[in-house]
This record gives sequence, C-alpha cells and structure tokens, in this order.
Amino acid sequence: MFNIDLDGNGLDGKPPIVPRSSQQLTNDSYEQLLEICFANQSGDEDRWRAVFHKYNTKIYDVIKNYHAKMLINAEGEEVPKLYFGDRIAVPQREVFAVIRDCHVSRSRHTKQNATPAIVRKMHCNITQKMVNTFIQMCPTCIRRPPVIKPLKGAASSIMSAAFRDRFQVDLIDMQDQATEDIRGVLRNFIVVLKDHFSRLS
Repeated sequence: MFNIDLDGNGLDGKPPIVPRSSQQLTNDSYEQLLEICFANQSGDEDRWRAVFHKYNTKIYDVIKNYHAKMLINAEGEEVPKLYFGDRIAVPQREVFAVIRDCHVSRSRHTKQNATPAIVRKMHCNITQKMVNTFIQMCPTCIRRPPVIKPLKGAASSIMSAAFRDRFQVDLIDMQDQATEDIRGVLRNFIVVLKDHFSRLS
C-alpha cells in the first residue's frame, strides 16, 4: 500500500526524490533533506558546495521549502527535526507514532473528523489514507461501547419543601470517552447533583 520496504525506503531501487508535503517521505529522503538543510544553515561554504554537487537538481526546491532544527526530546537528547514551513515533516519510520499521538492524546479517539485535521495542522508528509487506515484499526474505536438499557424514571415529580431538602444524583459513565482535565487527571465518570426544590444542578 505504501510502496516502501520495512526500513521505509523506496522499493523501486531509485534514489529517493523530494516529495510534496502531501506525499509520504521515505527515511532516505528525510536524511537527504536534513543533510541539505543543515549544510545550507551551517554557513560552511565547503560543506555547502559538496552537498550542492551531490543533489544539485533538487537542492533549490529543498532550501525554499524546508528548514531543520535541533530539538531536545523527552530523554534529554538532541534530535534533528525537519520542517516544511511551520509544520513538522514526518519520515516513514515515525508515521505511526505521530498519528497515534494525534488520535489518542489530542483528538480523544474521535473517528474520521478531528484526527486528520490535527495531523494536517501540525505535520506534513502523512497522507489521508494513512490516517484513515490507522483509525480503522484502532482497537478503542473498533470496540463498541456496551448498550445500557434505559431505566424508567419516577412516575411523578418528587416535591420538596425547601432548598437542599432532596437531591437527585446521576452518575454518567464516560470510560469509553475519558478525557483529562487541566491537571492531567483522567476523568472516567461525571456526577450530576440536582436540587429538587430549586431545580439547580
């Protein structure tokens, strides 16, 4: 489907080409783009000349659209990152992890709507087909939430004589769509407390 081998390299044996931002980016192409960008940004004329002679037919498109940065990852190590404008270019080896992060951490397992939009906003070189394939194989999205039989409520309303005389408590199970609050605490349930006299919840 993706026309690559297990290492993320092209199967046709040809040297990788510079893809558009909407196309897949093989690992070989990614390394070439990093080499060109770092040589261009280094200010070292000999290094730039060597890279120019190596890739001369493609090089101007690269420096016009791409730039590279060194970032610190979660382990505290410096890693090179390639940018297409203000979006991160994603090599083939990182596609799964990036889509998973956008689908699970950011869009909370929403199906076909939110995940592709988040991926497009923050990253490039990930196709719509890849995102759809990931979502179709996501075990959380595949599993249907259990059907809960609706319970019949009270036949007549419960009358109360004063404020805080009687309460109604509803516990809503959100385990299938659990979200984190601003402190990072996972919320699996919602408790709704309603005062029968004032009707305030």
